Amino acid sequence: MGRREDARVLARARATAGVSERFSFEGGTFDELALTFLGDPIIVTHADSATSDRFRGVRASSPEGVRDRIARSLALLDGERYFAYALARLPSPTALHTVDRLEITEFVQVAGSAIRLTIEVRHVSNDVIRHDVLGHGAAQQNAETITFGGNSLTVHRHEVFDAASATDVLMHYYEHDVAPEAMTRRPLS
Repeated sequence: MGRREDARVLARARATAGVSERFSFEGGTFDELALTFLGDPIIVTHADSATSDRFRGVRASSPEGVRDRIARSLALLDGERYFAYALARLPSPTALHTVDRLEITEFVQVAGSAIRLTIEVRHVSNDVIRHDVLGHGAAQQNAETITFGGNSLTVHRHEVFDAASATDVLMHYYEHDVAPEAMTRRPLS
């Protein structure tokens, strides 16, 4: 497809979706957007967000593709400009182009830099919201400070992760909808 045809297809997709010419599609390609409106919708079961409160659909052909997406996102975290990543299971399979309109209530998120991250899990049970900090290994009470986006959070030493170990935790969440059982959990106050 040439550029002129791309523009026509995009205009048709925008008209079908009822969006303005200023519509932007973060996290996807033109082909994914066009196929969403011109053919069967692309259905996703998870969404992620990088240093924003806007979730986008996770579309991958294999668990390895999801792992690569998570690993790349966490490797980019510098604690300043890029400082957070979140992953959520959607309440039900959802069309890719509608993910940013959903209210996400349960998720796992990381904050900090690729070499010093904290991981938190938020879940709802019987209309009660619980927000926990995850830890690994033996509990250690020594305080550590994680800085992210001009903020800081004091956690215990065993609650500090690097990008590789955080990727494993997020992949477990992606595959099982819960953090690994071996993790320690400390409620946030």
